[in-house]
Amino acid sequence: MPYDDLSADNKTMVKERDVLIRHIIVHYWHPLGMSAMVKAPGKYDSFVQGLCEVVGTGASSAELAKYLAGPESSSKKVVPQRDELILIVARKICALNTRLNRA
Repeated sequence: MPYDDLSADNKTMVKERDVLIRHIIVHYWHPLGMSAMVKAPGKYDSFVQGLCEVVGTGASSAELAKYLAGPESSSKKVVPQRDELILIVARKICALNTRLNRA
């Protein structure tokens, strides 16, 4: 359902979810090549907004992990256990979305 069609309560819940997703991203996920974007909030927030839109579609943790890996996919750097971290973050976001949908 498009954001504009949501009730006021649901809009509030979506905004709260998006704030929590941004918190998860900032504190648990540090993508390669994104550190400069943290210093440029407009660009970083744009990525988080896109992620929130993906979450809003009911995406699975695997789909979210693929989205999260996007900024790193063009990087030539190899970071051990990166895929595991991405999946953990994706699961945290999915769990958050599930809890909010039940509220």
